[in-house]
Parts: sequence; structure tokens; C-alpha cells
Amino acid sequence: MSAAPGRLAGRAVLVAGAAGGIGAAVAQALADDGARLALCDLGAKSADTAQLAEQVGAAGPGATVIPVDLASVDSIRSCVATAAERMGRLDVVVNCTGTIIRKRSVDLRPEEWDTVLGLNLRGAFFLAQAAARVMITQGGGKVISLASTLGLVGSRERASYAASKGGLVNLTRALAVEWAPHNIQVNAVAPTFVATPLTAGLFKSRARLNEVLRQTPARRLARPEEVAAAVVYLASREADMVTGITLPVDGGWTAL
Repeated sequence: MSAAPGRLAGRAVLVAGAAGGIGAAVAQALADDGARLALCDLGAKSADTAQLAEQVGAAGPGATVIPVDLASVDSIRSCVATAAERMGRLDVVVNCTGTIIRKRSVDLRPEEWDTVLGLNLRGAFFLAQAAARVMITQGGGKVISLASTLGLVGSRERASYAASKGGLVNLTRALAVEWAPHNIQVNAVAPTFVATPLTAGLFKSRARLNEVLRQTPARRLARPEEVAAAVVYLASREADMVTGITLPVDGGWTAL
């Protein structure tokens, strides 16, 4: 007996930032649920992204790889257009990109502020805009962004990151209201600290890890697969009446 089709069977999904730890887990989870994927990242022809495309294709309908530079609006628009052309439509866009500069606010340089806000907020908006232009013509779709618990609460030495993710949270609300008449749902997922290669260096300090765990009622870091599960839900038809929310995956951090 063949397996039942997944919730996302036949859906065309673009994942930006697919080469990262969370992005790769999101891509795999979407593929496991039946989605057709376009994997986009800076230097998307890298071995890591090509390997990911091969991996998710082994379990599902395959993946196409498209390079994108989210600092360039032209590159973003080209990526979205290419994804829609290759897959025949564009049902869901998931933005897993982001960067952070940890520094005392009094020492933060203008170019560092611009780098973080440029990728995390400006790039996120123009990716959503390009996707919505496609989705409006086809009758609907979903836009999902990776925000952060630090867009919901304050934190030391992360002013630019917190500002960008807080902006993304309210951008999600604004776009959800504006695009709801077009049957486009716009949502975000806000993870706490996630156990990935990116955070491994940070938590070499046992004191830093213990500080994070003390602030987390669940007393552990999140796993990439747990973040990915929230994305899959928001990408599914089960969430067609859910729009404008930011879903924390934080073990109770923001409930304190």
C-alpha cells in the first residue's frame, strides 16, 4: 500500500536561506510533507545547497536550486520569477535568512546596523513583495518568515537584530491585513535559541548556555526540526484562516 500524500502534496514552495541549519531542516520537512521546492541562498550552487537538493529530492518530488542575494532587489525578483517559472506556480514562500551582530549598542557602527536591517528586514520585505505579486495573479498563497523571540522581548548587545526582527513581526501583521483580500496568509515563526552549527560557538561557554536555559522554562534549546514543524503547519491548508501571527517556538521564554 502506498503512503498517503502529505499535507503539502503538489504545492510549490520557495525556501530562501535553505543552506543554513534551520533552513535545511525547514526544506527537509516541507519535502517530507510532499512539497516541490525551490532552494535559494547566497552562493546557491555551493556543495551544501546542492547536497541538500539531492537529499530532499530522494524522499520527495525533487528540488530546484536558484542563487539569490537578498541585498539586491533585482536578485530577489529574479529568484522569485525563476522559481515560479520552473515550478509552474508559487504557493508558499519561506524566508529563513538572517544575520546578527553581537555588540554593545554604544559601539555599533552605521554600516553594521545597515547590514543587519538590510538583510533581516529590507530583504524580507522585498522577497514578500515579489512573491505576493505572483500570488495575487494566481489567487492566493502563503508568506512565512523566520522572526525571533528577540523580536518580541529585549536582549543585551543585539540592538540591530532585535530591531530588525521586531520590525519583521509588525511587517507580518501589516502585510497580512493588506493581502488578506487576495487570499494570501502572512505569518512568522519566532524561535528561541536553536541547537545548530551557528550557535555551537556561542554555547562553548557553559555560563552563556546556562543563562539561556535559566530563561527557558523548558530548560533546553530548540531543535531545528521543531521550528520546521511550525513552518509546515503554517504552509498547510490547515492554516488557511491563520494570518498575521508570530508563532513562538521558545519553550515558554516569552511566557515569563
